[in-house]
Amino acid sequence: MTSSYYSKNLDHLGIVSQICDDIGLVEAIDKMIPTDPNQKLSHGECIKLMVINGLGFTSRPLYLEAQFFASRPVDHFLNKDCENVINDDRLRRTLDKLFAHGCDPIFASVASQAALRFGVSQKFRHLDSTSMQVHGEYKGDEECN
Repeated sequence: MTSSYYSKNLDHLGIVSQICDDIGLVEAIDKMIPTDPNQKLSHGECIKLMVINGLGFTSRPLYLEAQFFASRPVDHFLNKDCENVINDDRLRRTLDKLFAHGCDPIFASVASQAALRFGVSQKFRHLDSTSMQVHGEYKGDEECN
């Protein structure tokens, strides 16, 4: 009987994965944005993978996400074997669904859930989940200093 062993690089990403699990990131997103049952990865799982990549200090663009996870234990992060279905098209579809649903309500829900989970004081119950955006150019020739 022969056994084959392999190793994959976990680094600090195991901690990031566990924090995502502790705050219920996958469940919160999947509750708000249901996934097609034919998909092997839910929207919440895709977001968890993107968070892990984003906090992996690699600065890899979305189209290299599959390459990033080729050397990582995805089965450990998601508790299922789905490394071969990670690709930029699947992640793009998830980002499109999140944008269509609205990023602010998703952020507010996940942030509230995290605050409850970690016992953050609720003395002040205000979460500013707004953002400020500027489009176009300023009129005039003035330079900003």
